[in-house]
Amino acid sequence: MKHGRSFCSANLVETAAALLRPRRSRAKTVFARIVSRTSTVYNDLLTVGPPRFRPNFRPMSSDVTWLRRSWVRLRAAAPDELPEPYDLQCECGTRVRGTRGRTWKQTVCPECMAPLFVLPTNVYPTTRRVPSDVIPGSLLRRAAVITGDLLRKQQQASPQQPDGSAADSPSDDSSEHSTASAAERRLPRIRPTVLLRRTFTPFRLIVAGTLLAVVLTGATVVHQRRLDAARTTWLRAVDQVPQLLTEGDLPALERTLSSACRAAQIIGRSDRQSRLMKSLLEQTRAAADLNRVSLPAVIASIASGRPPADSPVTAPELTQYAFLVDSYIDSSRTGSPEFLIDLPLLPDQPARLTVTLPPLAEYLETRDDGRCLFAFRVLCAIPPSLSDGRGWQVVIDPQSFVLFTSPDLCRLLGLLNNDASDDALLALLADQQRFVESSVDWSSRKDRLPRPAVPVPDSPEIDQSEGNSE
Repeated sequence: MKHGRSFCSANLVETAAALLRPRRSRAKTVFARIVSRTSTVYNDLLTVGPPRFRPNFRPMSSDVTWLRRSWVRLRAAAPDELPEPYDLQCECGTRVRGTRGRTWKQTVCPECMAPLFVLPTNVYPTTRRVPSDVIPGSLLRRAAVITGDLLRKQQQASPQQPDGSAADSPSDDSSEHSTASAAERRLPRIRPTVLLRRTFTPFRLIVAGTLLAVVLTGATVVHQRRLDAARTTWLRAVDQVPQLLTEGDLPALERTLSSACRAAQIIGRSDRQSRLMKSLLEQTRAAADLNRVSLPAVIASIASGRPPADSPVTAPELTQYAFLVDSYIDSSRTGSPEFLIDLPLLPDQPARLTVTLPPLAEYLETRDDGRCLFAFRVLCAIPPSLSDGRGWQVVIDPQSFVLFTSPDLCRLLGLLNNDASDDALLALLADQQRFVESSVDWSSRKDRLPRPAVPVPDSPEIDQSEGNSE
């Protein structure tokens, strides 16, 4: 009875201990027993020695590491429980090896002492591009993955030849080395579709579309505000120009007309009123820069105060200021863009003014007599010694040729005297104003004219390498 009581007490104790222990699944318990027995056998082999039936047995620590890693992967535990090695290559070519940690760390190359960044252990599930020891899914799926890794490891450890014999000869090692070298030398395969998917991801497309919408909206708002400001400036200038012409304030008139022309360019106006505003700006600038001395007086002073010239004259008193002329224009040759202007410069020497301006032919078609009131700047003056005895030849800068159309500016310059002679001049100004308002070629003549240059007369006595005198 005594023994029977003690046996019952032992059973009760074991039963209570089993109830108090945490329960585990049957598969985990079986796998834990297999791992425990395998570790025991492995330790016995290390202690006693290799068995006789396996003469080539070599205990390796990688097997224990693989078992521990498989156990962690099967339990779907955090992989930071196992040491994960890393192998980095420095810029100097040195291989740096070590073990990753739970957080990132920085190591140093032993050769060049360059710092190297080491990522921590990957604790996230395996993806197509990033491998990991964490296997997602159920226990059966994890066990299947581990079994597949074990089979691949055995196939890599003992490759078979086509006849079924093991490949242990040195020739097989050399073939494996050549295969590995060929794989290393193989160029990466470029897939355009994959590159496009990686580059144009949905998030990047959404961000790019948002930025494009913001930029277009901002540009539209800025452009609209600029157009509104230009329209306001144009309307204000149209109201101020007649008052400024009446008052004769040329500086203020020039500023107002300049802002009006810029506003018309922004708005895109190319009508009659915009062309008249542009012509008024040119007339105002020419009136502000008029020379107080007439052109015949300037040439007479140049001719009397210097010896016979051997090159075209470009004196400052001749080319720095503008001149206003009311004369008759005639074409020098039929079909030629060069025009002649009759002007008595000197009483004892003939003279002529020449200008190369193709749009001027359109105006001469509207005037039978060829009369014209215009302002211009002189490009150079060729003396009689270089013009074969034909007298002084004054070359006009075509970029500065301006037709006058404003009676207020003419009255301000003293050309209108409020008598009967003003009727012909007012009719001339009206004709020129109608031409300026209707001609698109005349309004855009400066954009098509070439850059003016000082002509060189064809004479063997002239040295073309010399610079302009005075």
